[in-house]
Amino acid sequence: MSTLGRENRAEEDGTGIRRMREGAGEQGYPEPEFSADGFFTAVFQPLPTVSEQLILEVTQEVGTKQGPSSNP
Repeated sequence: MSTLGRENRAEEDGTGIRRMREGAGEQGYPEPEFSADGFFTAVFQPLPTVSEQLILEVTQEVGTKQGPSSNP
């Protein structure tokens, strides 16, 4: 590896977690979860399905009121 290649690689060392978080966010994915219990693990969650997203949006818009509405 050339000296320039090593310098570029050294600049990237230590930025993996930040780059994974940024990459997931840029694509609209939830932030990955990290753990280190003997092994380093990064867990990436899938995008919510359209129905899950709609349920979330409607729930936030309507709220959590229970029972019949007093407005006809």
